[in-house]
Amino acid sequence: MKRGPNETEIIAKVNTGFESPKHKGKPLGIVAIREQNFKELGSPNAEVFVSLLPFGATRPSIYGAFRVKVKVVTDDRESDWVDAHAIITTGKPLIDDYLIARLGIVILDSYEGLWRFKDDPPEKIRKSYSG
Repeated sequence: MKRGPNETEIIAKVNTGFESPKHKGKPLGIVAIREQNFKELGSPNAEVFVSLLPFGATRPSIYGAFRVKVKVVTDDRESDWVDAHAIITTGKPLIDDYLIARLGIVILDSYEGLWRFKDDPPEKIRKSYSG
C-alpha cells in the first residue's frame, strides 16, 4: 500500500460481505489497516468520512478515510496498483468486496483460503498467507 512517497506492507484478509460505502454514488474500496500502518503512510488527514457497521455492532460507526493505492503481491506476480481508501481499525486488516473485485481476486474456497487472480489459468490455485 502506498500514499505519495510513503509505502507500507500489510497482510489483509478478504472479507466477503464487507460492502464498500459509497461516496458521490461510487464505491470507495476500503482497506482497514492498523494504526502502525497509518503512521508508516505519514498519518494523513481524513479526506472523506464513511459510516460502517462493524461486525457484531448494532449501530454504525463513522470512520475517517484517506486515499491510498494498493496492490496484491504474490511469489510469482504483482497486481496493478488500484485506488482505494484506508480506514484505521483495531482489528485485523481487511479489504472490502469492491476492492477484492478491483484487485482481480477470485475466491475459490474461503474456508481453505484458496483463490486466484481473474486472469490466472483455471489450474492455478493460490493459497492465502496464514502467518
